Amino acid sequence: MCNCLRKDNYDKLMEAIREYLNGTQRVSQAALAEAEYDSDLTLAVVNLNGLSGKLIYADDTEEFQVRALLGKGLCLQREGTHIAFCVGPMSASFLDLVALLLKINLGLEKRPQEMGPGFKLVYYASGRTPEDILGLKLLEGLDEVTKEKKLENFKLVKCVGENSIEAWTEDLLAWEIAQYKKDISRIYVRGSPLMTEVFDKALSGMTARGEV
Repeated sequence: MCNCLRKDNYDKLMEAIREYLNGTQRVSQAALAEAEYDSDLTLAVVNLNGLSGKLIYADDTEEFQVRALLGKGLCLQREGTHIAFCVGPMSASFLDLVALLLKINLGLEKRPQEMGPGFKLVYYASGRTPEDILGLKLLEGLDEVTKEKKLENFKLVKCVGENSIEAWTEDLLAWEIAQYKKDISRIYVRGSPLMTEVFDKALSGMTARGEV
């Protein structure tokens, strides 16, 4: 699910960012809630063949029944640093969380009890070009709002082109993670099978050595 990418939701979020940065904040919590909540189920589908391909290329006459949501979710911890390494469209898993942090930082929504004052999301957004990164404008908007308000619950790191995290070595990954070593609660990796294998090997080695 990725409700924030529905056009009405996304437009309201981007409008709230623009208004805050221009000093003319008018978007209300009620307006965001009205755009966000209804009886529809919004899914962001990445075309990786299989079922995703059937959904993307289905015509208007085809019907699909959603029996239940699959997966474990993000398993967020109340406190600590959550680090996400995402390539291209894989950011869909995190964009509703990004939207929530945006509303919290703009004062449009209270921080839920499940998210403590020490919660932080560090997001590594990667792609061959900026256009490859799903939701980049929303990520950049939250990053700018967070910096303007001198808050600490979000940090965006863009890795584009030659700096793509898909080309990272184990040493570079270890150096990046070392910045947050004392406060890491979760590490997420969303990318190609080869990238996932490299990251898994590196992180397993760091865990065995007590570095994570």
